[in-house]
Amino acid sequence: PLPLSMEYLKQSLEDTIIFNQKISTLSPENNLLLLCGHGTKDCWNKLSRISDIAELINYYPQLNWQLLLKEAKNRGALRLVLVGLSLANRLYQISLPDFLYDEINKDTKIKSLVNKIENILFMASNTKKKILRQFLFQIQFRERFKDKIKPIFNLIFLPNYIDWLLFAPYELPLICYYFLSPFTLLFKIVFKLKNQ
Repeated sequence: PLPLSMEYLKQSLEDTIIFNQKISTLSPENNLLLLCGHGTKDCWNKLSRISDIAELINYYPQLNWQLLLKEAKNRGALRLVLVGLSLANRLYQISLPDFLYDEINKDTKIKSLVNKIENILFMASNTKKKILRQFLFQIQFRERFKDKIKPIFNLIFLPNYIDWLLFAPYELPLICYYFLSPFTLLFKIVFKLKNQ
């Protein structure tokens, strides 16, 4: 949900000392972007994802919030970042700058998403994730239309490991897997519907 290129990440590396060794690490802003993207990818199914965000904010009180928001907006990922911050605020009482509360309150979907996530996290039943439900849930985090279309296109046409396994013995040209992917997806949907 939040692709960041290696070139971009390398531009903002920071040095830190661990066991008397100087190593390069992500800037706190990029680390926070990635944590929010990772939480969204997994539908915020683990409390540890939110705890990581809260700990990062506690450790870096000088975080450049303006830069974080700018990068999130540029990538069409403002909502997923604000959901992550809102979760850290609600579940770990992390205080945020006033302008971030304003941003969170501006987007009416954030409160609904946070409530859904809290319900999922604290449900007693341990139900299996439904791939389609998970996919539709992730789409709600996207603000821009083009960012909603791309994952749909990827779901339909991007080959996955099942496509490679099913047709591996035939050693088809690579382009064929992109055309077979919609059929294997349709087969999986029909098979699951039939078995319900």
